[in-house]
Amino acid sequence: MAALARSVPGVGAMTVGTVPKVLPDVSAQGRAPAAHALNWVGMRDIRMPVRLGDPLMRMAAPGSFDVLVNLPEAGVKGIHMSRLYTLLFAATKTPVEPADLCHLLMDAVASHRECGTDAARLVLRTELVRPAFALITEGLKGWASHAIEVEATLQDAQPVIWLTVDVTYSSTCPCSASLARHSWRRHSGSTMTAGAKSPWQTQPRGSGRTAHWPPRTARGTLPGSRSRSAQWSAGTLRRSLRMRSVL
Repeated sequence: MAALARSVPGVGAMTVGTVPKVLPDVSAQGRAPAAHALNWVGMRDIRMPVRLGDPLMRMAAPGSFDVLVNLPEAGVKGIHMSRLYTLLFAATKTPVEPADLCHLLMDAVASHRECGTDAARLVLRTELVRPAFALITEGLKGWASHAIEVEATLQDAQPVIWLTVDVTYSSTCPCSASLARHSWRRHSGSTMTAGAKSPWQTQPRGSGRTAHWPPRTARGTLPGSRSRSAQWSAGTLRRSLRMRSVL
């Protein structure tokens, strides 16, 4: 079947046989057919390494970013995603401070000035990995990880930053002590006199099992600074973790 393609300004048309199929070229049209303002539009789950400028975060970790701007003027067809990505890529080359997030949001707004943009939002998700020392054995340590989320918003020319840290922990149930005592009595024997010691009790591993709850997650959220020249305080992450008594 013969096909004939012809080009018309603003419209791409292709004729197959006698049935024309018209494909509108939306990029050549001046206004969007459906005019609506958008609160937020952008990109989500952008993956790149990141390190916060906090002493507790000593190395870069995999990060996930959401970068969004608003489109308050109805009829604007879209945003420039490459501009947002370029700004984000440049901002993560060095340890990220609150001031860097504020400047990134302001640059994102400026990069879409012709779209009427006056607000921007960024969400950063990463992981803090820190040494965790044994409670009893000296010199024995491992690693603990905590999910971190930083949300920064610029609206009405005012930046606001929130820091959230998740802590996973396990704890004994309210009946653990009672269950342990019951297990001890059952193993030691009910006829043992006061002050006597059972052979089972004197063994190196002479203790019963203790019931535990499954791992839980505690979440601590701290407000960040509104200053455009601010830095993370020396113990921002440490203070958030201390809210849950893990440091």
